Amino acid sequence: CTSLASVVIPMAKAFGLRVITTVLGAQKAKEIAHLGADVIVDTTTEDLADVLKRELEAGHPVDVAIDCLGGENMGKCIHYLTHGARWIMIAALAGVHTEIDLKNIYVRNVRIIGSTLRSRAPHVKAEIEAGNLTDGVLQAYKYYMGEEYEEPVEYGGGYSETPTATGAGGYTPSEWNY
Repeated sequence: CTSLASVVIPMAKAFGLRVITTVLGAQKAKEIAHLGADVIVDTTTEDLADVLKRELEAGHPVDVAIDCLGGENMGKCIHYLTHGARWIMIAALAGVHTEIDLKNIYVRNVRIIGSTLRSRAPHVKAEIEAGNLTDGVLQAYKYYMGEEYEEPVEYGGGYSETPTATGAGGYTPSEWNY
């Protein structure tokens, strides 16, 4: 199973979210079933855009998409997000080009966000390698599970670029805006 799925699915379920994930093949679907996704789409036999359309019509629009594939499927699927949704691109394994109806983006206030861990500034990477920064996702998970979590680490006059359990800028998790 993929690293992304093995982290994101349990994290989203811990926060009480509905999860739709994609796989290539029935075997992969079996391998990740234990992670608890609500819907597993085998894209070798199902069209993801059709599944997302059905989910939208059933009252389950997508609020956040974490996409490591991109490609033409992004343009086909982005129409089925809810108002104010976020589409987060972390890679483009299926291609770097897609076609998007821009009116669909601005009318529904959809945000497309590009992110990758590889883009961290050199000083942040050095802090991570030295063990001075905590894994923000892990710390947030610990906070919500009632476990011990670490306070944010300050360096250079500000909080780390990696969100921590108390969030960037010193906000507590209850003050985070999702």
